[in-house]
Amino acid sequence: EIDSEFVAVEAYAHSVEDHPVNRVRLLIDGRPHQGNLSTWEVAKPKLGKVKRNWQVELEPGEHTVQVVAENTIGSEGRSDILRIHRKAVIVPKPRMFVLAVGISNYEKEGLRKGVYFSANDAREFADTISKSSKSIYGEVNIIRLIDQDASRKKILQALTQLRKDAKLRDSVLIFFSGHGKRDEQNNFYFLPAEVDPTDLSSTGLSEGDFKTAVKALKGRVILFLDACHSGSLIENDRRSGDGPHDNLYRHLTSNEYGLVMMCS
Repeated sequence: EIDSEFVAVEAYAHSVEDHPVNRVRLLIDGRPHQGNLSTWEVAKPKLGKVKRNWQVELEPGEHTVQVVAENTIGSEGRSDILRIHRKAVIVPKPRMFVLAVGISNYEKEGLRKGVYFSANDAREFADTISKSSKSIYGEVNIIRLIDQDASRKKILQALTQLRKDAKLRDSVLIFFSGHGKRDEQNNFYFLPAEVDPTDLSSTGLSEGDFKTAVKALKGRVILFLDACHSGSLIENDRRSGDGPHDNLYRHLTSNEYGLVMMCS
């Protein structure tokens, strides 16, 4: 139990056999602490022991702390889970943040086929969550980006706002309904309202941008992806038997991100 809002975490990782530790990562409540800032890359990996310190701000309530170490061949070791209770006179209810994106009326008329209900689905999703969550959460904050409002710029701005607003004890739901598309290198893109399908790298929302944004979010994060090809993100590659074959799904559902993901 602690009384202050900050706790110092000190971790030691020991190499095994001939493989030095090259990466140490801090997880708070099962998710990366401050996104990419949670990961420390060892500048010059060598055999023996490495040490890392973090200063962590915790809100009142129950929290878990765990440190993950990786070596140069990708093997992973985990510390025991430390449970911390930050005492407070009043523990506020967590908050709910929702980003609902739905696009039926794309600027390119040829993209309007097959997404007739996407905009309405996003509205219904946001309304349903808002009504059903008020008794559980201290407040419910909804960002609706429907049709022309669902531009690449506004989606990225909304994700940045969620990163600033959501805290460790909060919940974040992200709903996207619209088109998804892969480029010639098989990279996945979400298609915003103004997208040019012939120039995805400039006008689409890439999986790289999306992963970076959601990794930095605090709290419990659930993704609902209702986009063309999103279902294929979680299909097994039956030809190779290697399991999930898409980097986006594999990364987002890994322990590094700590997310829950639902795909149509």
